[in-house]
Amino acid sequence: MKYSGVVVARDKVEYGYVVAGEEAVFRFVVANIVDHGIHILASLPREVTEEGIEQFADTHHAYARLLSDRKCHKRYMAEVLEYVRSLPRGCRSEQLFNKDDERRAMSEEQVREGLLKSLNERDAFRASTAFEVATPFLRADRRLVDLMDRITASANRFYDEGEVEFLVRVAEAMQKKVVSTSPFLKEQVEKARACVESSNIPAMR
Repeated sequence: MKYSGVVVARDKVEYGYVVAGEEAVFRFVVANIVDHGIHILASLPREVTEEGIEQFADTHHAYARLLSDRKCHKRYMAEVLEYVRSLPRGCRSEQLFNKDDERRAMSEEQVREGLLKSLNERDAFRASTAFEVATPFLRADRRLVDLMDRITASANRFYDEGEVEFLVRVAEAMQKKVVSTSPFLKEQVEKARACVESSNIPAMR
């Protein structure tokens, strides 16, 4: 096995790949999370380019942010539901006031999904637009931008404080998926990790 060295470096993670087999049959995409070890993100039966490693880095971070958003979004739901219910008729789903628990819960779930999609955005204006588009029957007013300003700031802080934890959890899940494919790949993953650990190859750029 042969390690590429660091191909792409992000703030807390270095990405590269390991070529496995004498005939370079496949390659392992590697994420080395600072102070949290080496993880194998994927096994690929093809050449690996810097652009391809960039895409894996983007995906790794995107899933980490999604994990963070799913963990923290519930803290904002009461305030968001209060805002949506405060809008006039015609600008909200009237099912939010339904006395039937199931129908009301379905409408609240639509608001929750809209909130999750809005957290994909990092600034208040874009988050407000995403929330309005994703939430059925919603016609927002300018108060939404102020609300999303507070929510996005809070969600961004939550992610920044736990970023390494989320990156590690996603990397562990991706590696678990690789090793579950076959006992052979599980063995090869351990060899690939050992290859990276024993390498002192400097960054490529």
